[in-house]
Amino acid sequence: MIAVIVMTAATLYKAHIVPSTAKAIGQSLIPLAGKYAGALFAVGLYSSSLLAAFVVSMAFTWAAGETWGYKHSLNHRFSEAKLFYFIYIVLIFVSAMLVLIPGIPLVTIMVDVEAFNGFILPIVLGFLIALAGSKRILGEYAYSKKSIAVVGVLGLVMVILGIITALPQSWLDYIHL
Repeated sequence: MIAVIVMTAATLYKAHIVPSTAKAIGQSLIPLAGKYAGALFAVGLYSSSLLAAFVVSMAFTWAAGETWGYKHSLNHRFSEAKLFYFIYIVLIFVSAMLVLIPGIPLVTIMVDVEAFNGFILPIVLGFLIALAGSKRILGEYAYSKKSIAVVGVLGLVMVILGIITALPQSWLDYIHL
């Protein structure tokens, strides 16, 4: 999905086009990248969206099962893990219904979800770094203090770059170096 987004954004940005729907994006690619660009965009968007719908639903359902202690594996039959399969099916159904609402701004929702992911990333990253350095949990497999420092610096750089990306494009006009 990220490859589709980045290549499309780069192509449209170069031509100063800011479409707001997936259909507009696909159609605006045709004069810029050839007659098959719109179709390739549609196939890429469809396939990555279909994959993401099942993967995200499965990841949430598995994590919920891990957290709340119910059976949470596709290795179990439906009769053995009814709650797992029920939650999984409900998530896919609700997602499909959300996408089918007429006039819903799907591109805006997609961008907002990605922005939200970027904003919560530092929190998740902090927990992962703390977990990676925990000798109590990981024992001999815990990261060394040096490794934690390197990962922490890289994480901080990533957070700073994310903040810079979220700033308005004219933010450099306000900084006088």
